Amino acid sequence: MVELGAGWGARSVTAHVMLEKLNPMPSRLVVVEAEPTHFQWANKHFENNGIDRADHWFLNVAVGTTTKPVIFPIGEGLYSNNVTPPQGRQELLNSIMGTEAMEVVLQNLIINGKMGIQLEVSNGVDARDFDFSFVSCVTLENILSPMDTVDLLDIDIQGVEREVILPVIELLSRKVKRIHIGTHGRDVHNELASCFTEAGWDFAFNFGPGDIFDLLGGRFATSDGVLSVVNPKFGR
Repeated sequence: MVELGAGWGARSVTAHVMLEKLNPMPSRLVVVEAEPTHFQWANKHFENNGIDRADHWFLNVAVGTTTKPVIFPIGEGLYSNNVTPPQGRQELLNSIMGTEAMEVVLQNLIINGKMGIQLEVSNGVDARDFDFSFVSCVTLENILSPMDTVDLLDIDIQGVEREVILPVIELLSRKVKRIHIGTHGRDVHNELASCFTEAGWDFAFNFGPGDIFDLLGGRFATSDGVLSVVNPKFGR
């Protein structure tokens, strides 16, 4: 299993525990998380559940469309941290230009790779003060390249899922059995759904973001969208 935007590794640990209960076998979990405190929490979550970290891969990196370092908000608990896009980087620059903080930020970026000041970040519900830092970045192709097959790819990367997934849809169709995605924005959700339809994948779940759904088990509302697809090449 590969978990992108793992946070504290909740889904990886859940998958491991369920596998041990239902069908014990050797497994490898790949935990990918850019925020350093969340990454430490993922390590601790494995330890707390008796999972030997040495048997699995832990990557403290962002996932994006480049292998160059990217700007990333550093701070724990909000879970909406994402790669800062070009417009966001320009806004960061505008916020310090001509201020007393400009020299301090320049010095910190050159010496430590981070701005060294706290700026407010909001996810629309909550707001926290975060620093912004350069972090290493890899592509989804980089992560999947050493693997023959992946049973489950879980993706929650806060709005860059379209940019990360679309360029490698053929690779996903060759290697991955099932993908579960948290989508951020209706346009992103619909474009990804169309892409998987065209590639011949089957849908297990397709619930758009910010909507209400009535199922046999009851009514529920979505915040992020939920897109879960199955590769018919591997069967169910």
